[in-house]
Amino acid sequence: MQRLPQIPRDNWKDKLVDQGFLFHSIDDHGNDISHMYDKFIYWREDVAYRFTQKQIETIQKATNEVHAMCIEALGQLIKRGDLSRIFIPSHIQNLVSESFQKQEPHVYGRFDFSWNGIGQPKMLEYNADTPTSLLEAAIPQWYWREDVHPNATQFNNIHNALVNQWIKVKERLKINTLHLGVFFESQEDVGNVLYMEECCKQAGLNTKMFHMPTMGVDNQGNFLDDEDYIIEAIFKLYPWEMFFVEDLFNEYKNKKTNWIEPIWKAGLSNKAILPILWEMFPNHPNLLESHFTMDKFANKDFVKKPVLSREGCNIDIFKNNEKVESIDGIYNDSGYIYQAYAQIASFDSPEKTGWLDVNKVYTSIGSWVVGDEAVGISLREDISQVTKNTAYFVPHYVV
Repeated sequence: MQRLPQIPRDNWKDKLVDQGFLFHSIDDHGNDISHMYDKFIYWREDVAYRFTQKQIETIQKATNEVHAMCIEALGQLIKRGDLSRIFIPSHIQNLVSESFQKQEPHVYGRFDFSWNGIGQPKMLEYNADTPTSLLEAAIPQWYWREDVHPNATQFNNIHNALVNQWIKVKERLKINTLHLGVFFESQEDVGNVLYMEECCKQAGLNTKMFHMPTMGVDNQGNFLDDEDYIIEAIFKLYPWEMFFVEDLFNEYKNKKTNWIEPIWKAGLSNKAILPILWEMFPNHPNLLESHFTMDKFANKDFVKKPVLSREGCNIDIFKNNEKVESIDGIYNDSGYIYQAYAQIASFDSPEKTGWLDVNKVYTSIGSWVVGDEAVGISLREDISQVTKNTAYFVPHYVV
């Protein structure tokens, strides 16, 4: 795994826009600032990561293993009636259990790993419900590789896998129309959902995208879109835990709508699953020691993480019994888990073509799962050891 300088394509912005990647140069508030800087802001192609085929096989194997372990762990918790351990509210637990036992179909997720290409990747967490950076992982980095490294390959079967998975979902649920709910205020979220909509269309589904807050319900308990059409099935880029606390969620029990991702994914998309995995699979080479209390980490370096958080918010890193890094955020009331510290892969960053003028970056690997199979990777690099929403997206290739 090497971080190597690249020659950016002359028309890289136009190419990205043509591929639907309109948010390639957004700041941490989601604003497009490409016109203000002649530098890479979010997407960058002045550098890239080079892997060997053996390294790709390692990350693929690790991803498939930890995904299977996550499914097994959730199944055991449901069997024992133990969903409270992963902070699923009591009035939601039966819904999660029923959804899992019915094997309601799911589509995708993204594991985040710490790895420098040597030894074994270490799982940091699993976004099994609302992972973003999907579009840029599936399409722009693929075409970048074709343009810049046509003789290399790339671990990226994301697009074909998504289309095939939606075909399976369509046949399993016997649906013809899919609604896609998103918050229109977020250009990044809209871009990701527009891409997912294209995958659904290629799978033969009729689609309608709508503003999630406009969803309503009729007197018969049917969920409705912004034009009062009944929602037969919905893909939502909206976390289950946020939907749980809305009054509208009370209508979920009518079960007249198919939800994707299904509600059982709420059991995997929070970090409380990490200590459960360590209990069930102690010392597994792809897991980091994790617990619900910090006392197990006396004289050890560890990371304190909220059970529910996104974009690296509210994460604290402790070394030698002292807090050495802390990220602010709004996720401070969901409880915490404690995970052994893993050194994030770091690389010298001498180039001055990026937005952030630093000499070192820290890189995490996002490994994508579609259905139950690892299908591709994406890389994010930040100036801190916590990958935040300001992190760069950097393409990769395989030799």
